[in-house]
Amino acid sequence: MSTSKPDPEKYAAPSSMLLDEETLKRSEDDARRLSRSWADSFLGHKKHHTKRWKILTVLVALSGLLVFPVLGVWFKYGFKLAYNGDYSAANSTVTGQVLGGSFSQSEAKAVDIAFSALVAPMMMAGLNYVWFTSARVSVVNELDSGRRGVPLASLVGASISSGGSYDPWLIWTLLQGRTWRLLMFGTLVLFSAIAKSAWTNVIAYAAVPVILTKENAVSLRLLSDEHLNEVSYAPGSNAINLDSFSMKKQSDLASQITGLFTGLNFLAASTTLPAQLWHDGPYDEMGYSRPNATRSSMSLADPSINHLIGVPAIFITVQCLTTQPNMITVSQMGTETTVISAFYEDAEFQAYYPGGIGEIQTSMNDVYQYAGFNLNNTEVFLGYLTSFNLSGGSIPTPYGIIEPQAQNMTPSGFSGTKEVMSYWGIRCSLFRRESVLNLTLYDSLWQVDSSGWNFTEQKQIPSLLSQWQTNLNYRAPGSTLPGIGPALARTAGVTNCSVSETELVTCDNGTDFVQLANNFLYASGEVERIVHEVTLSGEKSIDFPYDHYTLIPMRTYYDPADSPESMPSKWYNSSALVNTDVYKITYVPAVLFIGLSACLIAALLTTSMALYTARTWSAKTFRQMDPLRLVVDCGEGLQEDIRAMGVLQSLPNASLSKWAAARMKPEARNPDSDTPEARGTIGPSRRDAD
Repeated sequence: MSTSKPDPEKYAAPSSMLLDEETLKRSEDDARRLSRSWADSFLGHKKHHTKRWKILTVLVALSGLLVFPVLGVWFKYGFKLAYNGDYSAANSTVTGQVLGGSFSQSEAKAVDIAFSALVAPMMMAGLNYVWFTSARVSVVNELDSGRRGVPLASLVGASISSGGSYDPWLIWTLLQGRTWRLLMFGTLVLFSAIAKSAWTNVIAYAAVPVILTKENAVSLRLLSDEHLNEVSYAPGSNAINLDSFSMKKQSDLASQITGLFTGLNFLAASTTLPAQLWHDGPYDEMGYSRPNATRSSMSLADPSINHLIGVPAIFITVQCLTTQPNMITVSQMGTETTVISAFYEDAEFQAYYPGGIGEIQTSMNDVYQYAGFNLNNTEVFLGYLTSFNLSGGSIPTPYGIIEPQAQNMTPSGFSGTKEVMSYWGIRCSLFRRESVLNLTLYDSLWQVDSSGWNFTEQKQIPSLLSQWQTNLNYRAPGSTLPGIGPALARTAGVTNCSVSETELVTCDNGTDFVQLANNFLYASGEVERIVHEVTLSGEKSIDFPYDHYTLIPMRTYYDPADSPESMPSKWYNSSALVNTDVYKITYVPAVLFIGLSACLIAALLTTSMALYTARTWSAKTFRQMDPLRLVVDCGEGLQEDIRAMGVLQSLPNASLSKWAAARMKPEARNPDSDTPEARGTIGPSRRDAD
């Protein structure tokens, strides 16, 4: 760059061609006069330029000082948990922290793009303007009588730098100047680039799971309605006589109900029933609970839903008495069915099993289990029958004391050790309560919440077990007697009674009668559920409008003749808690810290350069090292070599580089003069650079 005060004589434009002496003299006078007016105007605004330089320096300093309050607020609130010993908060400096908001993915992406492509670049554009406008004034100085210049390539790199860059060649070129200010300028270029990268990446977005309440989220089909409750078929029939049942449905019913009975042979119902819901009486009453909705309709609830609100549900309990029948009889009906009848004064209970009476008459002395139902199936007698007279014994149970009864069985065709047989059991009834409850999904099964029950008044209900006593020809594995009785009693254990020589009868407590009652309760509830589920199976599906939160179509089952529109009483809508993802704006504290630190370092570098050159001619006249200034100063510095330019431009690049490097060497200067014209160098000397 030029190293002296502007001299009006120097700004006279040289003549590009030889004219006559008068014309040439007139042209030179005009050029000198024009140059003097430019120089006078420039020097007249020196005070204005000095004020501009001071304002710019203050802005540079403020750009660094503003980092400190931001850091203070961030450390106070962003690391508060970490200071209190929550080390997981320290990990959030890398993983990110949530700023807030609830956006869709496209909205969150728009916020991210807006900050990365608009806000952060505009902020960095403002900072770069302040930093580099000041730094290009401070990077080199004029009016210095030192002995060393600055490479032209370094000056070109400084003049074109108006923002940060990771370009290693640019930074290396700046450092070739080997002055402190060019070193600081190159560092400024690097940290400005780091700051821009950090600010454009500090804001991001993340999917955050939330739970939203969605009204009428799921359409459910009632599991039990008036039509299904009225369906019945004869308990002694070997056919399943439900209306319009196909062979496929009959097969489904047979396999599921057979599996239910067989499963109870190995696993007691108490392991399947819900936990004890409340204490009622002298023992903990357990209940069979289920939503009044088909599993098929519930299975099509959106996967994001794991909690349903306001679903009708039922709760069934069993209550038992220990009063014993007055009499029992065993008789065969035809060739395929035998009935065991237990007579009370107010009711008759009949237990059917598939097989002949000889199953009992000719078998070894054993304890035979059976389940007899009254006429309308609202009560059951869970009974035991065995040989010998055990009428003097007693069996304690949670329901009371059971006193076995004995009677002569010869009228029923028994003989030998079975002429006198004893019987005992419990007489039980099912009671149903209804409520509107919440359901929660556990292990892919919807279960009634154990809290919030608000029951209607209980009512006695029939059991559908009576309809499955014979029509499957079921025999429990390892049982002497066919039918469903052994399946219900197997996991409850067996009571053994003995008669001493003094005819004293003693009975142990081998039977868990509560378990027996719960097996009956569970089997009754499951049989009803299975029958209704199969009855409503095979229906077609339709798509409902997309859910507002999850964008997944909600579906339900319907029968063309039994759609929600045509029979709304069989359908209802349930609200739900929907698990969905909302997108929240986040930031990465580590990246924010890098951005703030880079801004602080850039501001300190620029401020240091400004303070160092505050009294120089470049600062007072606000002379920036920009491309135009570089061209003008190069022309002024090389004016003695103008005639050689025609030759130099034809040299190869290597030779041209050697020539440019030689302009910095002392031997290339005029020893008789230390003026800028004699030095022929471009840029400041070592003393000024240092």
